[in-house]
Amino acid sequence: MLRRSLWITLAAVAILGGCETTSSLDPRQAEKLSPDKAAIVFTVSHDKEGQGFGQLGGNVKFFVEMRDATRAKALPRGFSNMETLAPMMTSALEDVWARIFVREVDPGRIEFTTWEVIQNNGPMGIRSASPKVAPPPIVFAAKAGTVTYIGNLHANILWAKNPFGMSILAGALPEIRNEATRDLQQVYKDYPALQGKVVIEPLPVGPWLPTPVK
Repeated sequence: MLRRSLWITLAAVAILGGCETTSSLDPRQAEKLSPDKAAIVFTVSHDKEGQGFGQLGGNVKFFVEMRDATRAKALPRGFSNMETLAPMMTSALEDVWARIFVREVDPGRIEFTTWEVIQNNGPMGIRSASPKVAPPPIVFAAKAGTVTYIGNLHANILWAKNPFGMSILAGALPEIRNEATRDLQQVYKDYPALQGKVVIEPLPVGPWLPTPVK
């Protein structure tokens, strides 16, 4: 079952809808990476369906929580959309709603711990879906002095219709994909200094334990 909140104020909607940063490196920083840090490259995305103004998913955000398990501290989460109520939505990739992340982290065990999908319907409220039980963490080892592409975390959005015939969030099935060819093509446009430096070591592909959602 989805959590649902109706008739929240526009101010609250604005807070929930965006104003979050990717915490990615500035392209100029990528020209001189710290040998004591590990650089990780990944994308977070969700489905884009339809054409033009009829595209579904522009008011949806897929979040993935991150943690530095070695130091027991939270890291900035990844997400697929910036502003879910922007007049003209943009995406870092053409075929999905997506954001690209190029981050420096301390070497050690890094985890994606859980996920959530939120649909921002403005004054009509927020709909969200998340696992009832936290899924097993997705774990990888961040190695100092390396730049590693670890993959694409993607949410397959499940849609339903409300009594007015509008498409509303009904759930999500997250998965890990290896989209290195697609993703790195855009990464190299944004970060030309990374050409020839990225090692491709994707996470194991497949569903991220498709547990029931609440």
